[in-house]
Amino acid sequence: MRTDTPIANYVLPWIPHVKEITIRKRVWTAIANALVLRCQELEGCPKMRIFDAIHHRIDAKQLTKKPFACEGLETFRCQVVGLERQSKDAASMFGRITELSAAGRDAIGVAATIQKMAERLQEQQVKIFEQFSRLTQLTTLDLGYAWRNPNALSEGTHFTYKGADGKYYVRYGNPIRGTLELTLETGFDRLWTLTRLEVFGFEGVDFRLGKPELEWMAANWPRLRVLRGLQKDDHLPQIEPDLNKVELRRHMKVLRPEVKHQGLALKMAR
Repeated sequence: MRTDTPIANYVLPWIPHVKEITIRKRVWTAIANALVLRCQELEGCPKMRIFDAIHHRIDAKQLTKKPFACEGLETFRCQVVGLERQSKDAASMFGRITELSAAGRDAIGVAATIQKMAERLQEQQVKIFEQFSRLTQLTTLDLGYAWRNPNALSEGTHFTYKGADGKYYVRYGNPIRGTLELTLETGFDRLWTLTRLEVFGFEGVDFRLGKPELEWMAANWPRLRVLRGLQKDDHLPQIEPDLNKVELRRHMKVLRPEVKHQGLALKMAR
């Protein structure tokens, strides 16, 4: 019998002085909302400093509707999902609009749909970053964790594919769907208020950040010492090198050589 709703409605309001929440497995939505977001049942936990629930996924829509109740948080580790991300091929669709029109086809509806999706996504992400910008005491912000399946090699040869270099690699999994784009265009620079940030994690996030975002981090987060998301992936056999991550990691080492690139310990990812 699930007890998450009674706990959220009747127990948590009686313990407003909670300072730390650590959840190693899944936390149900009712409890997560009561702990993290402002609602009628729970006005907030002003003294809470740690929310460690990296396996839980908060729907992005929730973060755009209600402000954080615990603005004194120093650690926030939770996945944000549910964004209507455009595929990497969406841009190429814009390029084909002219071709379709030239061929006598009506491409206006396609263009309008894509444009509306892009605007809605942009607005949603900016709101989410603005929410996090209010957590000015944060020293750790973790929005993802290692998503790869370490047992993929032993589960079957259908996980093997041929890379661009002609070698065969194992497919360990794709980034988590519906995650945030960590780009300046989507409002990432709203996080300039997090001047105390020391650890920033985005493992498993389809982040799409580039050198401009790294340069922004180097300039605006003076206490940053750990990045989780650009570290080497050579701990898994037959994994294809991610040349983009290699270049970004190299660039960050030039900007801030003291920043370490490391993933989560296995005991944290179970």
